[in-house]
This record gives sequence, C-alpha cells and structure tokens, in this order.
Amino acid sequence: MSLPALKKVRRISVGKKADYFMGTDFTYNDMGDREVDDYTYKHLGTDMIDGIETYHLELLPKSKDVIKKTGYGRGEVWVRPDIWIAVKARYYNNKLRFLKELTVSDIEQIDGIWTAKTMTMVNAQKKHTTIFTLSNIKYNIGLDNEIFSQRRLKKGIQ
Repeated sequence: MSLPALKKVRRISVGKKADYFMGTDFTYNDMGDREVDDYTYKHLGTDMIDGIETYHLELLPKSKDVIKKTGYGRGEVWVRPDIWIAVKARYYNNKLRFLKELTVSDIEQIDGIWTAKTMTMVNAQKKHTTIFTLSNIKYNIGLDNEIFSQRRLKKGIQ
C-alpha cells in the first residue's frame, strides 16, 4: 500500500488483510480478489435491484482458513447476469452475525470493461458508512515498472 502524502509504503501481510483500510469500512480483503474455489455457492433466487434482475447467491467458505483470512463466515452477493458484475453484497462474521453491506452503483463500460465507479459500504456494527468514488479511470495504459519502486511510491506519481 502506498501513501504518498505521508511518504510511506506499507506491505500488507496475509494476516492483516481482514484489517480495515485507512479507517474506512472496507478491509484490504474487500478490495482484492477472492478465490472462487474457496467457497461453496447456493442460488437463493432472483431479485430486482434498481429495476434490473439479479442472481442472489450465498457464499460459504470451505475452510476455517478462508474465514480467518477474510474475516467472514458467510456472504451474500447479488450479481447482474447481463454484465456479470456484483451490485450488492452482505458480509457476516464467523458466528454468522451481519456485519456490513456493500452497494455498487454508477456502473459504466470503460475501454470495454464494466466498471463500478461508486462503492458504498455500510457498517452495521459501527453505524458508519464509507463511499468510494472513482474518476478518471483508464485501463491498459502501459505503466513502467519503475513507478512501483518504494522510492517512487513514497514520492507519488507526478
């Protein structure tokens, strides 16, 4: 993780991915990829979200290691089958107590890639909300590996 304004670079260990990202309601793990094979899935039906039919799925971790890594004992996700993007997700702890809900909006196709430009996480325990809004999104722009050096990450991209 790079924090150019603080001139800091921090490596995120696997054991810390369930920690919250910079005081937000998102964990480091929430912002990363999930391993499809780590879960069993159950189709719970279809639901309409913002006038669009979605598939409602339950995700159950296959092992205690997955629960430990993610911090979640159960998940629900609502997926748009027309573009295969999740528009809503609910997260539960290892005791299956509801923790938080993610909603995704302002979905746009950018350079041929369906992209969620707004992500809202509502934390039920903290009664707090974090909204990430992405702008100026560009894909496949050919980055130089040098921009990922610790020196450059501390300095920031000029």
